[in-house]
Amino acid sequence: MGYCGWDGVGRGFVDPFRSGCAYEPSAALCNRAGYLALHEITHSFDIQLPHSPHFPDDPISISRAEFDEALTQLAAAGLPIKSDREQAWKDFAGWRVNYDRALIELCKVGDGALCAVVK
Repeated sequence: MGYCGWDGVGRGFVDPFRSGCAYEPSAALCNRAGYLALHEITHSFDIQLPHSPHFPDDPISISRAEFDEALTQLAAAGLPIKSDREQAWKDFAGWRVNYDRALIELCKVGDGALCAVVK
């Protein structure tokens, strides 16, 4: 399944910093900058986003299985991964919920139609 450009931004740039890798201050800074940039971009398109989303009450477009697979691939590539995958998932989903909707809505703007996203 393909992803539009904005979803690729989330999956390729913002997500790895919250994916269960060991904490790194510079990565956290990049993550925050990406989050703020996405919200500024959605604002410029007059896209309304949830004010205070909270996982699991508000779902995200990435499944636990996809998350686990990503961690397996990152570990195989030699990245240090958090040992508690359950907590890593909760941390990831708790952060992703803040920008997940922005990515999906920007996909609609970019293509004129909803991109393929895994639910």
